[in-house]
Amino acid sequence: MGANDRSYTAGNFALDIAGYNVGYLRKVSGGGMKADIATNKLGPDNVEKKHVAKIGWEEFKFEVGIGMGQGCYEWIQAAFEKAFLTKQATLTSGDFNHKATSEMQLIDCLITEVGIPKLSGEDKNPAFFTVGCKPERVRHVPGNGADIRAKIGPKQKAFLCSNFMLELGDLPCQRVSTIDAMVLKCSVVPDDVGMFRESTLHPAAVVVPDIKVTWSYADFKQVQEHAHRWFVEGKHLEGDEMNGRIVLLNPNMKDELGEIELHNVGWKSFKSDDREGGSEKMLRCQGEFYCERMKFKIKEYDS
Repeated sequence: MGANDRSYTAGNFALDIAGYNVGYLRKVSGGGMKADIATNKLGPDNVEKKHVAKIGWEEFKFEVGIGMGQGCYEWIQAAFEKAFLTKQATLTSGDFNHKATSEMQLIDCLITEVGIPKLSGEDKNPAFFTVGCKPERVRHVPGNGADIRAKIGPKQKAFLCSNFMLELGDLPCQRVSTIDAMVLKCSVVPDDVGMFRESTLHPAAVVVPDIKVTWSYADFKQVQEHAHRWFVEGKHLEGDEMNGRIVLLNPNMKDELGEIELHNVGWKSFKSDDREGGSEKMLRCQGEFYCERMKFKIKEYDS
């Protein structure tokens, strides 16, 4: 058996969205065929008769770095602003020489979720955003033999999970240790029409995630006083809500790569860590906030 007749590893792939290669990808999954099965339970027989009721396509997910290409960036940004965009995507598989052997064409996709990674001062690993989308149709076609290797620019490698800064109202944020992972959810509903086997998809609603922030206990007094005014003194009207942003930083911790704007933020809970005798764990305090609106920006693509 010649080399060209053998199968290939799962690591040679590239993703294109709206004509832009997304470049720095860690993982892709989904996009498979599926069917809903209807069951007829017949009285005189002990056998359940089954048949296909509806066909569809699995949700497609991918994990992408901050150098995600203009097409992917505009898609994510529109989802945050509740301005849904339908995009075309192509997942290309390559052989051992990185030449395109096949394509999975994802047609008329809508974003279903955008996952923001957990940001932690202790985590020095690269940060990836998780994007889920729902295609109306999927088609598989042969590849054209082109080289699928992407050019990875320096900004695509620059964003680590530890490279962040929080600004939130007048809260002290110089010693924030973590911001938990968040997922923006975008509901997508099918419009089933009798004569069509594949349903059209339509956006329904966006759910903005809560924000969980952990501080060094050195800031407990100031943060607790702020929470006390909100919860106990009743200063929790719309005019008391905060605005802010999560800043995504270059490794020099000065230059900004991007940001997530936070609008109309309010407290949901505040607490300190449990204590345990003999523990060497650093003591922290944690706040959870609701947020009405978020906006996503990457400076490379806005300039």
